[in-house]
Amino acid sequence: MSDFKEYFLQQIWRYQLFDKQYLKTSQGLSVSILKTGISNSNAGPDFLNAELVLDQLKWFGSVEIHIKSSDWKRHGHDGDKNYDNVILHVVWVDDAPNSEIPTIELKGRVPQKYIDNFNLLVKSEYTIPCQNLFGKVNSIFKTEMLEKVFFQRISRKTLLIMKLLIDYNSDWEQVTYHLILKNFGFKVNEESFECIARNLPFKILLKHRDKLLQIEALLFGVAGLLEEPSDDTYFVALRKEYEFLKVKYNLSEVAIPVKFLRLRPANFPTIRLAQFADLVLQQPHLFSLFNDTLSYQRLAHQLKCKQSDYWVHHYTFGTQADSGIPYMGKSSIDLVIINTLVPLLISFGKYQKDQSEKIDLAIQILHQIKPEVNHKTKVWAELDFMPLNSYDSQALIEWLDAFCLQKKCLDCSVGIQILKTGS
Repeated sequence: MSDFKEYFLQQIWRYQLFDKQYLKTSQGLSVSILKTGISNSNAGPDFLNAELVLDQLKWFGSVEIHIKSSDWKRHGHDGDKNYDNVILHVVWVDDAPNSEIPTIELKGRVPQKYIDNFNLLVKSEYTIPCQNLFGKVNSIFKTEMLEKVFFQRISRKTLLIMKLLIDYNSDWEQVTYHLILKNFGFKVNEESFECIARNLPFKILLKHRDKLLQIEALLFGVAGLLEEPSDDTYFVALRKEYEFLKVKYNLSEVAIPVKFLRLRPANFPTIRLAQFADLVLQQPHLFSLFNDTLSYQRLAHQLKCKQSDYWVHHYTFGTQADSGIPYMGKSSIDLVIINTLVPLLISFGKYQKDQSEKIDLAIQILHQIKPEVNHKTKVWAELDFMPLNSYDSQALIEWLDAFCLQKKCLDCSVGIQILKTGS
């Protein structure tokens, strides 16, 4: 067996992949398993709310999994009240019999093929551990896993949004602004752009929503892009505006500077901030983008950002472009919808208690967007498992990150089938 022994045993118990004939505890009690319990990822026993019959007496409680029964004391469970409700200790080897806790030993009850197949997966050097066997698994299990990982990804994102909502005292406008601005930084500058959102409250921008020069001055100033001296006329105008507004609103520049290195000029933070400034000018109530919008087409149209004329001809202050800089493209707009507006839509549904309607609309929108093409989705393409839309690509990214790269093969519908059958 590999180093993942306890994880392996947890899944053996979870899916009941062992011989239960004449099953008895080390204390001689007959065991019938009615409910295995709910897997617990938090502190405490591995499975909660299990239901067993020990010598014709029904028990309700928790189940703890270890390689050796001596691990109970070694892990300090004997003095932890969180484990007082344990009704069964499941171990590979009972090396320290404890009459107080009913214990079953699984050694000799787990088919060798399960052990071999598990080791085949966790010792795999492929990015997707089951790469050589993936194509042999029935598509029904792949579809099942796609749905599972999509909702896991959305749940994680909505949790972060709900926490942000608490930080901003249930101000959905500020939350929407924070997340969209963060996403305008895309991967390289998302952290810096998020800091801008925190340092520059949306309500301040709204006070200047009909004056593009002041919107840009606030964004570029807080981003720290107006600190280096320049004789560029537009720079001088922005800096003059920002120096006044900085004092008026007691603003400060971000601690995390924006990055230009290894970015295509069209993705420079200067261009993205200018495009966001146009969004604020055209859509001052950002919250309405997902609250009132009922279609992908309308969303995409409202997010068409056209940077000001200066930024059509300049990548940075004082540096003129050889040709016109394009406006925000469709692929970038789609990423904002996928990574920001769809999670916001679902989160707002949860907040309003009409989650199912918002989820249906979000999935409908994702099905209308082409799948993302990046190094993560390309890994799946090598297995001829091609995403049809952004719902699929989002699910595949989560599948890779949370399961394949973590070697959580037995939490995967495909991995379990390979464990059972070897294909």
